[in-house]
Amino acid sequence: IERDIRNELTEKAEDGAIKVFGKNLEQLLMQPPIAGRNVLGWDPAFRTGCKLAVVDSTGKVLDTTVVYPTAPQNKVEETKKVVKALIDKYDISLISVGNGTASRESEKLVAEVIKENGLALKYASKDLRTNKNVVVSACKNNIKALQYADISLLKNDSFIINLSKKLRNDQVIYYAHDSLLNSKDFVIKIINELSFNLYFINDKYKDDIEVVNASINKDIRNLSHASDRIKSNEQYVLELIKKHGPILIYAHKDLLTNECFMYKAIKEYNGSIKYLSGDLLNNKDFINKVKSINTWCYNYLKEV
Repeated sequence: IERDIRNELTEKAEDGAIKVFGKNLEQLLMQPPIAGRNVLGWDPAFRTGCKLAVVDSTGKVLDTTVVYPTAPQNKVEETKKVVKALIDKYDISLISVGNGTASRESEKLVAEVIKENGLALKYASKDLRTNKNVVVSACKNNIKALQYADISLLKNDSFIINLSKKLRNDQVIYYAHDSLLNSKDFVIKIINELSFNLYFINDKYKDDIEVVNASINKDIRNLSHASDRIKSNEQYVLELIKKHGPILIYAHKDLLTNECFMYKAIKEYNGSIKYLSGDLLNNKDFINKVKSINTWCYNYLKEV
C-alpha cells in the first residue's frame, strides 16, 4: 500500500512539474522577441515553400504567408515583392532566417531585397543614420536608402543639394523633408545650383514669378511648365522675349492669336514671326503692318 501511494504521489508531482514547466515556457516563448521591434520570421524550405510570420513588439502574430523562392518553383521575383510589401506594411526592422534546409538560399534572397530597396540604412543605429559619410555611402549603392536617413539630414538643405551634386542624381531632391520642399528659398536654390526642372516643382511655385524667373534663366523651356496665369501674361512674356529671344513657343497658345500682342512680340524679337497663327497669316492688314517693321520681316513674309 505504501508503495502504491508513493507511486501515485510521484506521478502527481511529475504531472504538476510538467504543468509548471509548460506554463513558464509559454510565458518565456511569448515574451517580445526584441523590444520595440516588429520581426519577420523566415522558416526556409524547398518543396513545401518558405513559411513567413510577422510578430509585433508584444509577440502578437500579425501576418503569415508562404513563399516559394527555392527549387522547384523558383518564384524569386514574386517572393521579393511579398517580402518588401510585408516590410513596408508592418515597418519590420528585423528579419530572422532559420538555420536549416534552404537557409543559404533564403539568406541570399533577403540580402538582395535589402540591397535592391536600400533597406540597410533602415536597420542601422541612429548614430549611423545621422552620419553623413555612412548615408552617402549607402545612397551610392541605392538612392532609396536616403529615405531611411535621420530626419536631421533630410531637413539639411546643404546636405541634400551637395548629395545630389555628388551622386549626379536629381532624385535626391524627392527624399528631402517636406519642410524643404515647401520652402521657396530651397526651391530657388535647387533651381540655381542644380538646374532643377520647373515641371517637378510644387505646383504653388509654378505661379510664383521669382521661382519661374529663376527656372527660365536656367532653361527657357521651363516657361511651358509655369502656371497659365503667368505664361498668358502679355507684359511678362514680352519682357521675356526681349531678354531671351525665342521663348514665345513656350508661352500660352492664346497669345499666338492675339494680333496686338504678336505685333509687339515680333518687334521685340523678329524670330517670333515664325509662330504666327494661320488666322493672322491670312490677315492682310496685319501682315502688311508686320512687313513694315524691317527688311527681315518683309522678306520672311514675302517668302511665306
